[in-house]
Amino acid sequence: MAKKAAALFCAALCAAALAACRAEPPAGGFAASSQPAPSSNGSEILEGDASEAENPPQEAERSEEDQMALAAGKAVFDWIYPLDSALNSDIALIAVDMTAFDLSEDGKEDLLQYIEEQSGYPAREATAEQLEDEGLLDEDGFQNGILLTMSLSMEGEDRAAFSASKYRSSLGAVGTNNGTLKRDGDTWTIDAEQMDVWIS
Repeated sequence: MAKKAAALFCAALCAAALAACRAEPPAGGFAASSQPAPSSNGSEILEGDASEAENPPQEAERSEEDQMALAAGKAVFDWIYPLDSALNSDIALIAVDMTAFDLSEDGKEDLLQYIEEQSGYPAREATAEQLEDEGLLDEDGFQNGILLTMSLSMEGEDRAAFSASKYRSSLGAVGTNNGTLKRDGDTWTIDAEQMDVWIS
């Protein structure tokens, strides 16, 4: 009986010693933590985002030449759109061919927006060939829109040469091939005395 009690006592001591070894970290080591270590990148990312929000990237400034060309283009539209106003009847779209227009892509977008604001119709850049490929233009003309073709060439700071036409059909078009624009301050005006207007 005494031997059995001694054996049980030894077994208990061994179990306690084993549990103590598992609980203590190795010499010179550290106990494992169940809590994740804080990320040092979190605050840096937040600070970077805040910095970008406070200092958003600046858009490139429009060149003076591009601003002048845009103002001149608006003057050309203001002149050509009211001509032979019957051509504007029952339209749903204004297409503008600016292939030969000396204006940046951003400037063209601004001009299209101006045309939409002034006319009340959607405006897009397109050539006659593109409209034909889309089935919008055929031998009978542009059934639900008008095609404006505009070209502009700056001739110094205060003068520009242009040509412009408005096309609805072969029997419904108007324009000029020798237009001249003059600038007075920030205003561009058409020099009507030196311009021939054709109508078909």
